[in-house]
Amino acid sequence: MKDNTDHPVWDVYNEFRTARINVLCYSYQLKILTRINTTMEIFLAIFTSSTIASIWFWKTNIGQYAWQVFGILSAILAILKPILNLTDRIKKKSEIASAYRELDQDFLRLKIMINQEKKYNKVSKKEFETLLKKKSEIISRYKDDGGPPCKRLINKCFKQVQNELPANNFYIPEEV
Repeated sequence: MKDNTDHPVWDVYNEFRTARINVLCYSYQLKILTRINTTMEIFLAIFTSSTIASIWFWKTNIGQYAWQVFGILSAILAILKPILNLTDRIKKKSEIASAYRELDQDFLRLKIMINQEKKYNKVSKKEFETLLKKKSEIISRYKDDGGPPCKRLINKCFKQVQNELPANNFYIPEEV
C-alpha cells in the first residue's frame, strides 16, 4: 500500500470519514435526547400518580416536603415538555442519523469496490459524484437541525473515527 496523500481517492476516504463522524454525532445526540425524554416521562408518571402519593413515606414531615418539591418539579416539567418539543427533535435527529448511516454504508461500499478493483477509475469517480450529491441533499434537507454539535462531541467522534478508519486501512491506487 502506497501512502500518497495527494491522490484523488483521498477525497472519497475523507468524505467517508466525515459521514461516519456525522453518524456518531447525530446518534449520540439522539441518545441524549431520548434519555432526557424518557427521564421526564418517568418522572411525570411517578409524581403525578395518586397511587404513589398514598405511600406512607409522603405522610412524614420529610416526605411531605419532598412531595411538594417533586410536585413543583413535575409542574415545571409538564410546562417545559411541550416547549422543549423533544418528540419532534428526537424524530428529526433519528431521520438525520439514518440518512448519514445510509451515506456511510454507501461510502463503505465504494471503499470496498476501490479496494477490490485496485483502482480509482471512471466508475468509482461517478459513484463518488453521486454520493456527494446525496450528501448535499442531506445537508439541504436538514439544514435546520438545531445547529452543529459542540466541539467536544465533534472531537470525540473524530478520534473514534480515526481509530476505526486509520489511514493505513485505505487502498491507494498507483495510477492517478
